[in-house]
Amino acid sequence: MFLKIVQLQNEELDRLLGGGIPFPSFILIQGEYGSGKTIFLSQILNGLLKNDYFITYFSTQTTAKEYLTKMKQLGLDFMNAFIRKHLYFVTIHVKEGKWSEASIKILLNFLRDTIDRLKNSYNVFVVDSIDIFIEYSREIDLIDFLTFCKTQVPLGKSFILTMSKEVGEELSSELKKQSDVYFILSNRDLGGKAVKLLQVVKMNGAIEPYQNQIALEIEPNFGLRVVPYSFTGV
Repeated sequence: MFLKIVQLQNEELDRLLGGGIPFPSFILIQGEYGSGKTIFLSQILNGLLKNDYFITYFSTQTTAKEYLTKMKQLGLDFMNAFIRKHLYFVTIHVKEGKWSEASIKILLNFLRDTIDRLKNSYNVFVVDSIDIFIEYSREIDLIDFLTFCKTQVPLGKSFILTMSKEVGEELSSELKKQSDVYFILSNRDLGGKAVKLLQVVKMNGAIEPYQNQIALEIEPNFGLRVVPYSFTGV
Protein backbone atom coordinates (compact mmCIF):
# COMPACT_ATOMS: atom_id res chain seq x y z
CA MET A 1 0.00 0.00 0.00
CA PHE A 2 1.44 3.37 -1.09
CA LEU A 3 1.23 6.14 1.52
CA LYS A 4 0.96 9.77 0.49
CA ILE A 5 1.69 12.61 2.89
CA VAL A 6 -1.14 15.12 2.46
CA GLN A 7 -0.50 18.71 3.50
CA LEU A 8 -3.32 20.54 5.31
CA GLN A 9 -2.65 23.78 3.39
CA ASN A 10 -1.55 25.44 6.65
CA GLU A 11 2.19 25.92 6.39
CA GLU A 12 3.10 26.11 10.09
CA LEU A 13 0.74 23.31 11.11
CA ASP A 14 2.04 21.10 8.30
CA ARG A 15 5.61 21.73 9.46
CA LEU A 16 4.82 20.74 13.05
CA LEU A 17 3.00 17.61 11.82
CA GLY A 18 6.12 16.46 9.98
CA GLY A 19 4.90 17.63 6.58
CA GLY A 20 1.30 16.48 6.75
CA ILE A 21 -0.81 13.39 7.44
CA PRO A 22 -0.31 9.96 5.80
CA PHE A 23 -3.10 8.63 3.58
CA PRO A 24 -4.74 6.16 3.29
CA SER A 25 -5.23 5.90 7.07
CA PHE A 26 -7.76 5.20 9.78
CA ILE A 27 -7.83 8.47 11.73
CA LEU A 28 -9.44 9.18 15.10
CA ILE A 29 -9.96 12.73 16.38
CA GLN A 30 -11.03 12.84 20.02
CA GLY A 31 -11.82 15.91 22.07
CA GLU A 32 -14.16 17.57 24.50
CA TYR A 33 -16.99 19.82 23.33
CA GLY A 34 -15.73 23.09 21.87
CA SER A 35 -12.13 21.89 21.58
CA GLY A 36 -11.95 22.47 17.82
CA LYS A 37 -12.54 18.95 16.47
CA THR A 38 -14.69 20.05 13.53
CA ILE A 39 -12.42 22.88 12.37
CA PHE A 40 -9.33 20.65 12.69
CA LEU A 41 -11.14 17.91 10.76
CA SER A 42 -12.12 20.45 8.11
CA GLN A 43 -8.51 21.63 7.81
CA ILE A 44 -7.61 18.03 6.99
CA LEU A 45 -10.45 17.86 4.46
CA ASN A 46 -9.22 21.09 2.87
CA GLY A 47 -5.87 19.46 2.23
CA LEU A 48 -7.51 16.34 0.83
CA LEU A 49 -9.78 18.29 -1.53
CA LYS A 50 -6.80 20.32 -2.78
CA ASN A 51 -5.15 16.97 -3.59
CA ASP A 52 -8.17 15.73 -5.58
CA TYR A 53 -9.56 13.32 -3.00
CA PHE A 54 -13.28 12.57 -3.02
CA ILE A 55 -14.92 12.72 0.42
CA THR A 56 -18.17 11.36 1.84
CA TYR A 57 -19.05 13.18 5.08
CA PHE A 58 -21.58 11.54 7.43
CA SER A 59 -22.70 14.06 10.05
CA THR A 60 -24.79 13.33 13.14
CA GLN A 61 -24.65 16.97 14.18
CA THR A 62 -25.44 19.35 11.33
CA THR A 63 -26.85 19.81 7.85
CA ALA A 64 -24.81 20.47 4.73
CA LYS A 65 -25.97 24.11 4.59
CA GLU A 66 -25.05 24.76 8.24
CA TYR A 67 -21.67 23.10 7.84
CA LEU A 68 -20.74 24.92 4.62
CA THR A 69 -21.79 28.27 6.09
CA LYS A 70 -19.79 27.74 9.30
CA MET A 71 -16.65 26.66 7.42
CA LYS A 72 -16.83 29.63 5.06
CA GLN A 73 -16.90 31.95 8.09
CA LEU A 74 -13.65 30.29 9.19
CA GLY A 75 -11.95 30.75 5.83
CA LEU A 76 -12.66 27.31 4.35
CA ASP A 77 -14.95 27.54 1.32
CA PHE A 78 -16.12 24.04 0.37
CA MET A 79 -19.09 25.11 -1.76
CA ASN A 80 -17.41 24.38 -5.09
CA ALA A 81 -16.34 20.92 -3.90
CA PHE A 82 -19.89 20.30 -2.67
CA ILE A 83 -21.45 21.37 -5.98
CA ARG A 84 -19.02 19.19 -7.96
CA LYS A 85 -19.73 16.29 -5.55
CA HIS A 86 -16.10 16.03 -4.52
CA LEU A 87 -17.61 16.50 -1.05
CA TYR A 88 -20.73 14.40 -0.58
CA PHE A 89 -22.60 15.30 2.61
CA VAL A 90 -24.98 12.92 4.39
CA THR A 91 -26.90 14.12 7.45
CA ILE A 92 -27.79 11.29 9.85
CA HIS A 93 -30.93 11.67 11.93
CA VAL A 94 -33.71 9.54 13.34
CA LYS A 95 -37.43 10.24 13.33
CA GLU A 96 -38.42 12.40 16.33
CA GLY A 97 -34.79 12.30 17.47
CA LYS A 98 -35.24 9.08 19.45
CA TRP A 99 -32.14 6.89 19.24
CA SER A 100 -32.20 3.31 20.43
CA GLU A 101 -30.01 0.21 20.19
CA ALA A 102 -32.21 -1.09 17.36
CA SER A 103 -32.13 2.17 15.34
CA ILE A 104 -28.37 2.49 15.83
CA LYS A 105 -27.79 -1.04 14.53
CA ILE A 106 -29.83 -0.16 11.43
CA LEU A 107 -27.75 3.01 11.06
CA LEU A 108 -24.45 1.10 11.31
CA ASN A 109 -25.66 -1.22 8.56
CA PHE A 110 -26.69 1.84 6.51
CA LEU A 111 -23.21 3.33 6.89
CA ARG A 112 -21.56 0.08 5.88
CA ASP A 113 -23.84 -0.37 2.86
CA THR A 114 -23.35 3.26 1.77
CA ILE A 115 -19.58 2.97 2.02
CA ASP A 116 -19.69 -0.23 -0.03
CA ARG A 117 -21.84 1.52 -2.64
CA LEU A 118 -19.67 4.65 -2.87
CA LYS A 119 -16.16 3.25 -2.43
CA ASN A 120 -15.51 3.11 -6.18
CA SER A 121 -16.16 6.86 -6.42
CA TYR A 122 -15.01 8.18 -3.02
CA ASN A 123 -11.77 7.42 -1.20
CA VAL A 124 -12.28 9.21 2.13
CA PHE A 125 -15.18 8.59 4.54
CA VAL A 126 -15.85 10.82 7.55
CA VAL A 127 -18.15 10.09 10.50
CA ASP A 128 -18.61 13.20 12.63
CA SER A 129 -19.24 12.01 15.27
CA ILE A 130 -19.44 8.45 16.59
CA ASP A 131 -20.79 9.61 19.97
CA ILE A 132 -24.32 8.32 19.33
CA PHE A 133 -22.90 4.91 18.44
CA ILE A 134 -20.87 4.84 21.65
CA GLU A 135 -23.94 5.77 23.69
CA TYR A 136 -26.57 3.52 22.11
CA SER A 137 -24.96 0.62 20.26
CA ARG A 138 -23.62 -2.61 21.65
CA GLU A 139 -19.83 -2.49 21.76
CA ILE A 140 -19.61 -5.62 19.62
CA ASP A 141 -21.65 -3.96 16.85
CA LEU A 142 -19.52 -0.81 16.89
CA ILE A 143 -16.28 -2.81 16.96
CA ASP A 144 -17.53 -4.84 13.99
CA PHE A 145 -18.13 -1.60 12.05
CA LEU A 146 -14.68 -0.26 12.98
CA THR A 147 -13.10 -3.51 11.84
CA PHE A 148 -14.94 -3.24 8.52
CA CYS A 149 -13.55 0.28 8.06
CA LYS A 150 -10.04 -0.85 8.87
CA THR A 151 -10.17 -3.62 6.26
CA GLN A 152 -10.80 -0.97 3.59
CA VAL A 153 -7.61 1.00 4.34
CA PRO A 154 -5.23 -1.40 2.50
CA LEU A 155 -7.57 -0.97 -0.49
CA GLY A 156 -6.78 2.76 -0.56
CA LYS A 157 -9.73 4.06 1.47
CA SER A 158 -9.36 6.42 4.43
CA PHE A 159 -11.65 6.89 7.41
CA ILE A 160 -11.79 9.86 9.78
CA LEU A 161 -13.90 9.50 12.92
CA THR A 162 -14.52 12.11 15.61
CA MET A 163 -15.66 11.52 19.17
CA SER A 164 -16.04 13.41 22.44
CA LYS A 165 -17.51 10.79 24.77
CA GLU A 166 -15.44 8.73 27.18
CA VAL A 167 -15.52 5.05 26.32
CA GLY A 168 -15.06 1.76 28.14
CA GLU A 169 -11.70 0.04 28.38
CA GLU A 170 -12.43 -2.56 25.68
CA LEU A 171 -13.68 -0.05 23.12
CA SER A 172 -10.90 2.41 23.97
CA SER A 173 -8.33 -0.31 23.39
CA GLU A 174 -9.98 -1.26 20.08
CA LEU A 175 -10.05 2.35 18.85
CA LYS A 176 -6.37 2.83 19.63
CA LYS A 177 -5.49 -0.49 18.01
CA GLN A 178 -7.45 0.19 14.83
CA SER A 179 -6.28 3.79 14.36
CA ASP A 180 -3.25 4.64 12.27
CA VAL A 181 -3.43 8.30 13.29
CA TYR A 182 -4.83 9.42 16.64
CA PHE A 183 -5.32 13.05 17.70
CA ILE A 184 -6.70 14.42 20.98
CA LEU A 185 -7.90 18.02 21.25
CA SER A 186 -8.59 19.86 24.49
CA ASN A 187 -9.22 23.37 25.79
CA ARG A 188 -6.22 24.63 27.74
CA ASP A 189 -4.91 27.75 29.38
CA LEU A 190 -1.26 28.28 28.48
CA GLY A 191 0.35 31.24 30.16
CA GLY A 192 -3.00 32.97 30.56
CA LYS A 193 -4.01 32.40 26.93
CA ALA A 194 -6.95 30.15 26.03
CA VAL A 195 -5.91 27.73 23.28
CA LYS A 196 -6.86 24.44 21.65
CA LEU A 197 -4.20 21.88 22.51
CA LEU A 198 -3.62 19.28 19.80
CA GLN A 199 -1.90 16.11 20.99
CA VAL A 200 -0.53 13.72 18.39
CA VAL A 201 -0.89 10.36 20.14
CA LYS A 202 -0.07 8.25 17.12
CA MET A 203 0.87 8.81 13.48
CA ASN A 204 1.86 5.65 11.65
CA GLY A 205 3.51 6.27 8.31
CA ALA A 206 4.98 9.67 9.20
CA ILE A 207 8.15 10.31 7.22
CA GLU A 208 9.48 13.33 9.12
CA PRO A 209 9.58 13.94 12.91
CA TYR A 210 6.46 15.64 14.25
CA GLN A 211 5.65 17.64 17.38
CA ASN A 212 3.58 15.75 19.96
CA GLN A 213 1.78 18.85 21.26
CA ILE A 214 0.66 21.85 19.23
CA ALA A 215 -1.15 24.92 20.56
CA LEU A 216 -3.81 26.31 18.22
CA GLU A 217 -6.33 29.13 18.13
CA ILE A 218 -9.33 29.66 15.85
CA GLU A 219 -9.60 32.95 13.98
CA PRO A 220 -12.60 34.10 11.90
CA ASN A 221 -11.88 34.15 8.14
CA PHE A 222 -8.61 32.31 8.71
CA GLY A 223 -9.32 29.10 10.62
CA LEU A 224 -6.60 27.46 12.65
CA ARG A 225 -3.51 29.39 13.63
CA VAL A 226 -0.52 27.87 15.44
CA VAL A 227 0.29 29.58 18.75
CA PRO A 228 4.06 29.56 19.45
CA TYR A 229 4.63 27.83 22.78
CA SER A 230 7.35 25.75 24.40
CA PHE A 231 5.91 22.61 26.04
CA THR A 232 9.01 21.84 28.09
CA GLY A 233 7.78 20.82 31.53
CA VAL A 234 4.07 21.10 30.59
